Order: sequence, then structure tokens, then C-alpha cells
Amino acid sequence: VNQWDEATEQYQTIQARGVLPAATDVHSQVRITRGGLFRRNTRDVILGAAVARQHQLGPGQELRIGKSTWNVVGVFEADGSVFESEVWCDLDQLAGEFHRRNVYTSVVLRRADPAAAAQVVRYLDERRAFRVEAQTEPKYYEQQAQQSEMIRRGAIGIAAFMAIGAVF
Repeated sequence: VNQWDEATEQYQTIQARGVLPAATDVHSQVRITRGGLFRRNTRDVILGAAVARQHQLGPGQELRIGKSTWNVVGVFEADGSVFESEVWCDLDQLAGEFHRRNVYTSVVLRRADPAAAAQVVRYLDERRAFRVEAQTEPKYYEQQAQQSEMIRRGAIGIAAFMAIGAVF
């Protein structure tokens, strides 16, 4: 979400993720460190520690997301993971804000062990009623790393061409 930041007088990108309250159970590294968890069906948010620091926000303050004002009710840490750069809020409220009800880009499930996770992946892959690409979380992050490496290599190639062009 691109938001106007009054302090810097620039647009800032804020990663907002609509989740269910069970997200803190699924992502076991997430711990609320200040305040509490958002309540369902409210315009409450919890901020990753990095977002809270960058925007100097905490419980009791407000944050604009879309056209609405949301109440900051908590701050969380996640062992330094990318989640700390996100704002988490009620799934349905966020979907409604951006007119994207019943549209999901990812669903995270937690299983007891890798074998059980593989069983869910196979089940979803075999069902034609679902349009999903099911994969375990380690496989997902491996794929993300590969895509990032391709982008990095492309950027290096472009920079090299520009450097050569600048010589002439």
C-alpha cells in the first residue's frame, strides 16, 4: 500500500497483510511485544517492529491504510524476519477496504510434521476444484530466492551495459 507520510512528505510503501487471529499460531516466531492482537471485524492493526520504528508508531496511535484510519493496537517481533516489515490486520476488513473480497494471494497452513505437510500439498494438487499452487514454506522461500537472484543478475547486466555505454 502506498501511503503519504506527513513527516517525510513522501510516499511510503507499507506492506499490509490481512490475516486471521490464528496467524500468530501458524507463524510461531511472531510474538506481540507491545499492546495486544487486533480484534476480528475491526479496523485494528498490529505493526511489525520495523514498521513501528520507521514510522514511530505504537499502540494507541492511528495509521492510514487506503481511505480509512486504522487503530494501532499492538507491535510484534518475528525473530528479525520479513514479517517485521508488515502491518497485520483483519482479513475481511482489509479485503473490503480494497474491494477484493474472496481473493487470496496466499494461504498458510501449519501441519505437525513435514510428511503431513507433503500430504496436504499432494491433496490440493490432485483436486481440480482448486486453482492453487500448493507448496511447503521452505520450497516457497527457495523459489523466492531463485527469483531474486534472477532479478539481481539482470540488474547487474543492465548496469554493465550502461557503464560500457557511458565510456563511449
